[in-house]
Amino acid sequence: MWKSAAAAAATGTKTSALSKSHGASRTARGHEERRPRCALHKNGRRAGAGHDAAAIGETKSVDAARCFVVGDNASGNITHHLARRYARDPSTFANVSLADLIAIQPIYASEERTPAELRLVGAPPMTKTPLSSCPWHLAGGKGEEGPLAGGEGEEGELADGEGEEQVPACRDLEPYIHRIADGDSSPLLTGKPVTSLSLSSGTTQGKPKFLPFTDELLETTLQIFQTSYAFRNCEYPIGRGKALQFIYGSKQVVTKGGILATTATTNLYRRARYKEGMKDIQSQCCSPDEVVFGPDFNQSLYCHLLCGLIYSDEVHQVFSPFAHSLVHAFQTFEEVWEDLCADIRGGVLSEKVTVPSIREAVTKILKPNPELADLIYKKCTGLSNWYDVIPALWPNAKYVYGIMTGSMEPYLKKLRHYAGHLPLISADYGASEGWVGANINPTLPPEQVTYAVLPQTGYFEFIRLEKPEGEEAENSASIHYIESEPVGLTEVEVGKIYEVVITTFGGLYRYRLGDIVKVAGFHNSTPELRFICRRSLVLSINIDKNTEKDLQLAVEEAAKLLDAEKLEIVDFTSFVEKSSDPGRYVIFWELSSDAREDVLRSCANCLDLAFVDAGYTGSRKIRAIGPLELRILKKGTFKEILDHFLSLGGAVSQFKAPRFVSPLNVKVLQILSRNTTRSYFSTAYGL
Repeated sequence: MWKSAAAAAATGTKTSALSKSHGASRTARGHEERRPRCALHKNGRRAGAGHDAAAIGETKSVDAARCFVVGDNASGNITHHLARRYARDPSTFANVSLADLIAIQPIYASEERTPAELRLVGAPPMTKTPLSSCPWHLAGGKGEEGPLAGGEGEEGELADGEGEEQVPACRDLEPYIHRIADGDSSPLLTGKPVTSLSLSSGTTQGKPKFLPFTDELLETTLQIFQTSYAFRNCEYPIGRGKALQFIYGSKQVVTKGGILATTATTNLYRRARYKEGMKDIQSQCCSPDEVVFGPDFNQSLYCHLLCGLIYSDEVHQVFSPFAHSLVHAFQTFEEVWEDLCADIRGGVLSEKVTVPSIREAVTKILKPNPELADLIYKKCTGLSNWYDVIPALWPNAKYVYGIMTGSMEPYLKKLRHYAGHLPLISADYGASEGWVGANINPTLPPEQVTYAVLPQTGYFEFIRLEKPEGEEAENSASIHYIESEPVGLTEVEVGKIYEVVITTFGGLYRYRLGDIVKVAGFHNSTPELRFICRRSLVLSINIDKNTEKDLQLAVEEAAKLLDAEKLEIVDFTSFVEKSSDPGRYVIFWELSSDAREDVLRSCANCLDLAFVDAGYTGSRKIRAIGPLELRILKKGTFKEILDHFLSLGGAVSQFKAPRFVSPLNVKVLQILSRNTTRSYFSTAYGL
């Protein structure tokens, strides 16, 4: 996969790597200090095409574990891609560790001019465009194309567009973040040293990633929250009160370099500045900190519910970061409500709560209250299948709040059941990497919500995505989009589709979020975005391309067959089975109760037909992809997956059930396999 540095030598370009010692500054032309050149030299001789980059390791005059790669003019293009490949997979370059890239007036060019270059012909500094091509032709020769030409990513990664600018993905920044985690305090990504790291959820691959967390990101979070609260409070004003918040801290670890690493939400909750900001917007949690940061999630959840009932008349909003954790909380309430009544009646905390810090904190606010216990009991026994339970028990609550878009949409039906007439308001648009926009239209249902980008929270760019001819599905994620060059915040067009690129105060530079959004309009001069889906591919065997949104639409279509049976899909995920030939899609369902065999066979057929991607339907017809398989899981399977996630140090408020399980996520696959009770193969395309 790597091209050796000697390949550059073979083309006659000027490429070198410079050793780096501790405290040494970068070397540039004209600097008095000279560093030994190593990539193109071996024992004092210029390396030819027969020598690879491992020759660096044999150079005794330099430290091969700390090298710069340097290139100027046309070779700057080559060294750029060399560094990109190293960042992507350092293990493939066995004897060398690259510290950084020094690009000296690099030329990113190709045989054919890109549209962006053609627009600049005749304008400074492109007045002599043909002449500027000479160094490139000298370096690569006439007609040289491929991964080192034209600024394209490896294996067509960036594109179907012509001449896109290079925009890094997560893996491009990972080596720098890991250096920070290992104790490198130099300004790799931020001017100030990074003292905290956030961990992404990692629910799909089973492996979270590190992301820098800074004080500036904390202030950005408060700006977003305060902005959306101002608009929310205009529509649903709340006075002084509390919030029933299902929030949870997670394990905090210290990296090899002494950096504190935990989830992004825990990084927020543990800061006094955050608590002050929450008081300002009437979002003070009912539960004490000991409950939020308790080591046992189930005990913390129980006490969140208990504290919420104790302060039931003061609760003005119900919140959790994700819709999933809200649904999970009230499913748990169905099971433990009688225990909660007993605790309130006697003023004694259940023996289920064993963590000393939690017991001590909750006992301070728990007093005998038989009247409240009787009222709760009466209301619960009067409910029909727990419909309207939230407004029944928290009569002053104005709304239910949390992220309800994307992978959270499947939980809306159940959440509406619990919320009854209360409005569901989708929380602001962001990720562990940073914030994008605030919900300034709180009256819109979650399925139609838009987010106004807050320009002061970062620098935003948008990669225009266009559908190839013949691809007409409005909200299909399976489209192989044609990309255009990134445009700025004010240059986007209403009705067009883009991928979001952010530069944050946390050191992420031109970072591709992987989110597809549609510009719904403008609020003053800032765009309002509607989240469409994640761009990342989840299901693919042959030429088929189906993502989370496509899977969700297929499941929703098949779930209609369950409605007549009064059955619900508790949760679902998927897997690509490639051990057999041909490979097939496997969809896992956990159901609310047992379903008839004929209904589930029909569901398997419906799922198969609901994937409308042309690559999938074509491959099914010629049997390049096998019949879809629907597997039914035991009740509680997704709770077991949640428990596994928590055992890795995650927080339940950050948990998102994986819609696609990677082959690398062995533990989750084992959980799914041992909990499968029945299996049905589609006959939609014939046997």
